[in-house]
Amino acid sequence: EHSGVSAAVQTACAEAGVPTSYIQPNALVNELAGGNASLAPETAIDRTLGFVWTPPSLPLDIEADYYRITINNAIGAPGAQEILDGCYESGDPLDCSRITRAPDGTLGLVDNVDANLGGIMTDGVDALAQYHWPPLPSGSFTASLMVSWVHNYLETTSAFPTGTMTTNLVGVERGGTSFPLGVPRLKATY
Repeated sequence: EHSGVSAAVQTACAEAGVPTSYIQPNALVNELAGGNASLAPETAIDRTLGFVWTPPSLPLDIEADYYRITINNAIGAPGAQEILDGCYESGDPLDCSRITRAPDGTLGLVDNVDANLGGIMTDGVDALAQYHWPPLPSGSFTASLMVSWVHNYLETTSAFPTGTMTTNLVGVERGGTSFPLGVPRLKATY
């Protein structure tokens, strides 16, 4: 059923042979998932800079590390909904070629095999402060605080017809994966 759908999407669906009375019976979509022999290899450049400081008069360690990681030709599966949206909302011919419809226009299969999706750039800081108490006859006690701070998690994907689209995922939860801005962890060992 096309109610609530833009005229452009209705036209794209009609051109694909989708009956105007068609109602998707459920949220399930048949899809083909798996590897792809045509993939280009991922390449990455990572840079790190860090330091460790242990004051001579205190049982304290302080560490900080900056990282910047860039991945090109990132491999992943875009997802059936993203493929459908790319075809019917953006008119992306590559996404449209990944959709198979039955003769009656109903959705048959979405080809969702792995692909080179674009790139990822992330940078941030990991910091640690750790204090060691003097040993006791029964053992030793250490307390540490680690903070991971993600400044950027930029995902660049192809976006038809504009070329590419970059999204900063810091602070976003997507499909069970989250990209928090900062994560503190307190740990004590004895």
